[in-house]
Amino acid sequence: MPDMALATLDGTNGRNGGAQGHNMTCRLVEHVAKAGLVRTFLDVARETGLDQRTVRRIVADHIRQLESGFRFETPTWLGLDEIHILGKVCGVVANVEHHCLVGILPSRDQDRIGRYIRHMPDTDLIDLVAIDMWRPYKAVVNELLPKAGLVIDRFHVVRMANESLDEVRKSVRRELPTKKRLLLKDDRFLLFSRESKLDKRGRTTVARWTEEFPLLGDAWAAKERFLTIWDTARSSRQAGEMVDAWVAALPEALKEPFHPLVRAMGNWRDDILRYFDTPGNS
Repeated sequence: MPDMALATLDGTNGRNGGAQGHNMTCRLVEHVAKAGLVRTFLDVARETGLDQRTVRRIVADHIRQLESGFRFETPTWLGLDEIHILGKVCGVVANVEHHCLVGILPSRDQDRIGRYIRHMPDTDLIDLVAIDMWRPYKAVVNELLPKAGLVIDRFHVVRMANESLDEVRKSVRRELPTKKRLLLKDDRFLLFSRESKLDKRGRTTVARWTEEFPLLGDAWAAKERFLTIWDTARSSRQAGEMVDAWVAALPEALKEPFHPLVRAMGNWRDDILRYFDTPGNS
């Protein structure tokens, strides 16, 4: 006779309505517990012939068992970001050093992030906090983690450079006939790519657009020069000097489309440049 589940997965009697008392094999309980983590309870119930309430309680037992064996370690390099789930902005807490998720919060507002950090153990172990340019993140870190260095994630700075280039691309595209306008739309990702990452065909395409439209060529070159700073600078001081030189060399016609990036480099300068002094930034 197969082993019968006479208790919950964690070995206790649990609540009425769980695995206990339903004349279920341990194998079935294990299947329901694992399937319920990745499928809907209704789907699992239909497959096994159980009711949803029983499936829900078996999965709840399984989650409690997993949580009992989980040991949370406060990361030395904390990441705060957001993700869109079903149209809602949720907060994300990550361990940047080990590239893993720590938690997902219902929102990214200052109070919610603050409550989460207050309940984290050993916050004095946090040396660095990576964020995007969202003021509430900075306010929380300054209040609750004053000893931690604040670093703006490189990804967000790179994105702003491409957004500035895209403003120029859109302005050029508006004046084109339909066929050419569609081509420039399709080729926008080649313009966003780094020159070093383009294949022969991609370089030819980018060269064609930038030669035909000098303003677009200037914007693409400005983007490349700016991102080269992130490839070559070896300290925040060197990066700061290179950024200042880049701003000074920016053509007059590009000052408006690149203004958001220039403004961000001014408002968040220390936090952005601190990236170059963090370990493993290259």
